[in-house]
Amino acid sequence: MAGQARVASGRVGRWRVMAVWAVVVCTCAAVHASSVKGVAPKDASHYTPGTSFTCLDGSGAVPWDMVNDDYCDCSDGSDEPGTSACDYHFWCSNKGFVGKSIPSSMVGDGICDCCDGSDEPTCDNVCESMGKARVREIRKQIRALKEGLGVREERVAKSKRLYAEKEGERSALEQEVQALEAVMEQEEAALELLEARHNEAVDALRPKMDDVKGQKRATRLREDELGDDDEEARARNPSVYMAEDDEEEQQEEEMEED
Repeated sequence: MAGQARVASGRVGRWRVMAVWAVVVCTCAAVHASSVKGVAPKDASHYTPGTSFTCLDGSGAVPWDMVNDDYCDCSDGSDEPGTSACDYHFWCSNKGFVGKSIPSSMVGDGICDCCDGSDEPTCDNVCESMGKARVREIRKQIRALKEGLGVREERVAKSKRLYAEKEGERSALEQEVQALEAVMEQEEAALELLEARHNEAVDALRPKMDDVKGQKRATRLREDELGDDDEEARARNPSVYMAEDDEEEQQEEEMEED
């Protein structure tokens, strides 16, 4: 958050610098500007009234009274910075606003291209009002930027809180999964142990089970043999066996009644 605050402060600081710059830039330019009409501050040192003028392209030199005389004496047109005679450029000082350069062909064409009116004899100086409007616009942009940064910081803080909450949920779920995995491992180990014991018990009982099966098979064979003998006896003495059957049925009924 501290880093974001520094970034936000830096941005607002740049806007403030722009606002101050919009107010004083032309004043600063005026300090270094040449008294010669149409000369940009960067070229002011080449224009000294009362001395001969050396063309900026080095093509020659002319007397000072031939500077801005509405006639091209230098091949680059640098002797006519304040007229439209040459293919050169004209510097608008625009004190109170922002200085700018325009083509020399736009000087004296009846259209106000410089806010200070220096390119036309009939234009008013509106640079101060334009500068104030520019400052108001920059201040408005600064306020909007501050509001936007405040909203952004709120969103960032909210996102961080949400991220922390989700991280806490994820950590809790991971712990729960680990606990369930541990329980599952214990259950699997217990199941394996039960299966091993079951197999051991089955292996131990298998000989006995085989003996019981053998005894059952022998019993069934014996019963089959006895059954055959009993049927033959019944055929020979039916009355005797009928009496025995009746007696058995009577005993079963008595047992049921008891």
